Amino acid sequence: MLGNLLGKTLVRQEGMRTLELVEQIRSIAKQARSKGGTGHSSATAQQELGTILSSVDLDTTIGVVRAFTTFFYLANVAEQTHRLNQEEERHGSKESWVAATVDRIIAADLDPTIVTDILERLELRPVFTAHPTEATRRSILSKTTFIAEQLTKHSDPRISAAEREKIKRRLAELIELIWQTDELRRERPTPIDEARSAIYYFNEIFHNVAPDLFEELGHQLKRLGVEPRAPLHFGTWVGGDRDGNPTVTPQVTLEVIEMQHDHALRGIIIAIEELSTMLSTSERIVGTTDDLVNSLERDAELMPDISRHYSKLSAGEPYRQKCGFIHQRLLNTRQRFANTSPHRPGLDYLSPEELIEDLATIRKSLAANRGELIADGFVLRLIRRIAAFGFRLATMDIR
Repeated sequence: MLGNLLGKTLVRQEGMRTLELVEQIRSIAKQARSKGGTGHSSATAQQELGTILSSVDLDTTIGVVRAFTTFFYLANVAEQTHRLNQEEERHGSKESWVAATVDRIIAADLDPTIVTDILERLELRPVFTAHPTEATRRSILSKTTFIAEQLTKHSDPRISAAEREKIKRRLAELIELIWQTDELRRERPTPIDEARSAIYYFNEIFHNVAPDLFEELGHQLKRLGVEPRAPLHFGTWVGGDRDGNPTVTPQVTLEVIEMQHDHALRGIIIAIEELSTMLSTSERIVGTTDDLVNSLERDAELMPDISRHYSKLSAGEPYRQKCGFIHQRLLNTRQRFANTSPHRPGLDYLSPEELIEDLATIRKSLAANRGELIADGFVLRLIRRIAAFGFRLATMDIR
């Protein structure tokens, strides 16, 4: 399907001649690589391919190369999506690999103290590296990600024929956009460019992967009697790897660290806004703890303008009011990082741990007032993400 859509894009954008040439080259190249044919036929195909390519002018060659490059983008995303769909079909309603691992630990009848000791010390740290020749532009990455989402929807047997046609139209638009996007940078990627590409992935993990992953991990580890923390953190060499790279200077390292902090705080600010939207619990229906009430009173003394705003906007909704104060502290923290100004206790956060303390106050109050599911759902998922990413996204390794 993607190949056919790309072919139509080539006709619209470059003309039928380009599509015919691409198909001709593809067919002959397959013959040249074929192991089933005779040596003579493969050699003939090789010679024919060389004749065609040597006769093509530069502009046409660029078009052909771009066509194959775009095809490989689409083939890769199609294969990855297909594999994920196969995995889901294979496992069906069966338990996750985390659950299966916990089942094996329980079946092994291991000493609980040993299991607890190991899990409390467990830390996984994938480290992101950079290579200039592999720095795909984010403009391409974002579109291939969206194509993957559309393909997943398309594979759902429950959708209607009209919905499938709409998805195909979206895919055609995306392929057209990829074709009109310059996949090559005009200049060699700098360490800052590489850092932006790494941050793209960190942002995707923070918003779209970590919440479900940490929830599943926490749920399964509880079966082993362990209060789960966040065993997953990230490392990065991007911006800190000076091993033979003279362009990575101390100033570059500082700039990348500043970028990481800014993106981390932006992500947390968005997450707090989303949490506030969900925490509509009313004090007219359930109570709150004294700790939460006292914290709101302290917040009001420190930030009276914010208090007046949220006491009207979120009247009778203490958790939303608390999120309002947290939100302002995060904005102030981001501003402090940008200006390298001093910490103002109570008005911004010195560390992620201070933020987690505020969220823990919300969680404990919910849990104490018939809101255990909410406390261990929306709130705990965010706490675990902040514990994993902090205000930095990833720990910088200086090499």
